[in-house]
Amino acid sequence: MDRMHLFVIKKADQDQYWNCSTVHGTGWHPHYPKQAFSKSELAVEISRLADAGLGKQRIEVIELHA
Repeated sequence: MDRMHLFVIKKADQDQYWNCSTVHGTGWHPHYPKQAFSKSELAVEISRLADAGLGKQRIEVIELHA
């Protein structure tokens, strides 16, 4: 498997994935990820989650593979 260097943000122990886009809106989406983030986008999103107080929730960062 090759690394794609793309990541998704998931609530720990829940089937909820974070997205933040003009297409899919911003928030948690159930069942499957709608958006992947590059390393730099991931850093920005995690910072935004922390600033908004959403970072108090346990999250997982999952790297996608091809």
